Amino acid sequence: MYIQHTMPVFRLSLTTLIILLTAASCQPVEMQLSRLAQSAPETTWSGGFLVSSDQQSMEAFRGTSMHSTDDPHPMASLTKLFVKVTVLRLVDQGLLDLDEPVTNWLDPDLAPVDADKMTLRALLDMTAGLPREWDDSPEPTGVELDREGRVLPFLTIRPRARPIVDPSEASVRYSNVSYWIIGAVVESATGEPFERVASDMTFEPLDMESTGFRGNQDDLTRGRYTSGGAYSTLSDLKKFCTGIGEPGFLSRDVMLELAADDGSIDDAVLDASGLLPGVANRFLCQPVAGRFVALLNTTDDLDLRAMNQMVVTAFQLVGGPVRAEKARKFLSIPIHGYPETAMGHAAEAFLGAVATGNASMIDSTFRRLAMPGEFTESELADLGPSMATLPERIQDFEIAGWRSDAPHSIEVVILGSGGEEAFFRLSSTPADSTRVRELFIRFDGVPD
Repeated sequence: MYIQHTMPVFRLSLTTLIILLTAASCQPVEMQLSRLAQSAPETTWSGGFLVSSDQQSMEAFRGTSMHSTDDPHPMASLTKLFVKVTVLRLVDQGLLDLDEPVTNWLDPDLAPVDADKMTLRALLDMTAGLPREWDDSPEPTGVELDREGRVLPFLTIRPRARPIVDPSEASVRYSNVSYWIIGAVVESATGEPFERVASDMTFEPLDMESTGFRGNQDDLTRGRYTSGGAYSTLSDLKKFCTGIGEPGFLSRDVMLELAADDGSIDDAVLDASGLLPGVANRFLCQPVAGRFVALLNTTDDLDLRAMNQMVVTAFQLVGGPVRAEKARKFLSIPIHGYPETAMGHAAEAFLGAVATGNASMIDSTFRRLAMPGEFTESELADLGPSMATLPERIQDFEIAGWRSDAPHSIEVVILGSGGEEAFFRLSSTPADSTRVRELFIRFDGVPD
């Protein structure tokens, strides 16, 4: 067990790098992009980096696993962009309607509970009230799909998805389950396996020859399918970005669905992240303007905040809109409603105690959660007073997000309005996933 409080040097290094790039703005953009990629600390990225616009293009590689823009890589949750565009193409063809209830396409035995209150739009936007993951057994595997790769048979071997809040009152709640249901809706509407529909509607028209779902037999991706199981390349991601902005690929009405946060089609920016064990991806795309940045990392052991800032800086260098860094979508998932796992409950209890700012409350809560004998008295004594100051040190304290290798660990990020960040991880053992065995804490950019 260890408790650590640090302000890593690499955070300062990236800040210094951005200052230097600003001072050197008279240099050609390609040179600035190359310097951004080469000078970033090792903890910022490792994989493939591609930036392009009508006037500039730069590619860079680091590490041993990716050497070309044509090397395939797991997309993780970038998959959801492919799913959304495929659905919107079907909307253009009149096969789907975003505002019709899910029950129009799925049998009652397969549809989620209260599906009559869930529209396809709500599933796409993750406002249907469904949980992040299926709450019964391990994630689906490729074996559980039929030989044609259909989603619908999978639903027959799982209990019906059950919302954790009333769908008619739900706000945004990150949900992989929603995208499994979307895949089933697409199959029901078309009579074809989802991967075939995605190929016909999206991959083939955009000449994305190295993109698909089942060609990559890595266990990491094949069990996630429509929620995160695609593979692709940097080259194909660029084709995807520029292709969907071409006149006629999507109608203007449907393009407005992609531009919902930006107000106009011309200004629309697609912004997505994807995390899996050993994978950390980030994607920024302004389709109509043809501006594109993608970073595909072959590890998730990175300073994710610095990684995202590098991508945003590159996007701005090629003329992308300057706006607040709001797109850490893997860090925008409320912890409330975490799946029914022991570490999820432990994290919620611990965060609730920290939010009080009461050292004795923090101390008593963690002692209740801790596995007997794993923590020394001095470690426990230090924890309460240290964490009690967090609400004061981070203004407008909020739980920004989490990720997990459920049910044995959970990682939580806490952000402040000034960009301050705190991170902690709780872990258990497979033998006893109900008690905390290890706690790791790091404060970054939090004033002393």
